[in-house]
Amino acid sequence: MKRIVAFLTIVAAAALHAESIPWRYEPETAIPEAAKARLPALLVFTAPWCGYCRQMETTTWVDPRIEEAVKRYIAIKVDFDRNRELANAFQIRGIPAFVVLNRYGETVSVSSGYQDATQFGAWLEQHQSEAFDTISKTSKAAAAFTELEATLQSPEEAVRARGVAALLESYIDKEDPLHPLAGQRLEKLFEESPLQAAGYLKDSRLAVRLLFTNLFAAKFNDAFTFDPWAPVEERTAAADRWLEKLSVQKP
Repeated sequence: MKRIVAFLTIVAAAALHAESIPWRYEPETAIPEAAKARLPALLVFTAPWCGYCRQMETTTWVDPRIEEAVKRYIAIKVDFDRNRELANAFQIRGIPAFVVLNRYGETVSVSSGYQDATQFGAWLEQHQSEAFDTISKTSKAAAAFTELEATLQSPEEAVRARGVAALLESYIDKEDPLHPLAGQRLEKLFEESPLQAAGYLKDSRLAVRLLFTNLFAAKFNDAFTFDPWAPVEERTAAADRWLEKLSVQKP
C-alpha cells in the first residue's frame, strides 16, 4: 500500500511540475499571436496514444533546465490527430515532433522522436540564435539574393560563374533561405542561354541534372532526349550532342 501511495505521489508531483511550462493548446491562435508579439514559438506535436509523448511528460518536460529554456518561447502543444493540416504543413510524419518558429513565424527547425532533456536542450540551443534573430529569414534572403544578383550581372565571366555556382548550391539545399528564389532565377538563366545551360546536364548532382532536364524537355518537347540517371559516360555524350546542336543554331 505504501508503494502505491508513493508511486501516486510521484506521478501527481510530476504532473503538477509539468504545468510550470505555460503550454498553449490552440495553435490556430497562438502561432499568429507569437509572430505578432515578435516572440519565437515552440510547437510540440503529440497525441494521447503516443507512448514516447507520455514519457516526455514525466522526463523531458519536468527537467528544470528544459522548463527554463522553453519559457523563453510561446510553447504550444498540438494534437496531432486534430491538426493534421498543420502537421502536413510542417511535413510531420511521426510524433513526438517539434518545430521551432522564429520571432517572425518562420520555420527554423523541425525534429521528431523521443528526446531526453539533454538531447532536447542541445537541439534548442543549436537553433536559439536563429529563433531570436532580430532580422527575419525573408529579409536576409532578399538581401542575399540582391547581392547574388549583382554577381550574376557582373561583366567578368569568372564572377558570374561563381554566382551561378552559389545559385545552384542554394537550389539543392532545401533548407537554404534562397532555395525558393534560386529555382526561379535558374529558370531565367536557362531562358537567357540554353546553350550555357546545357553544360549543367553534366553536373555531378542529380538535383541539378533533373532541373535542367525538365527545363529542356519543356522547351524542346519530344525533340529532347536525355536520361539524367544514365551512367556518367552516356549522359556526358548526350549533353555534348546537345551542346553541339545548340551551338550551330541561329540565335
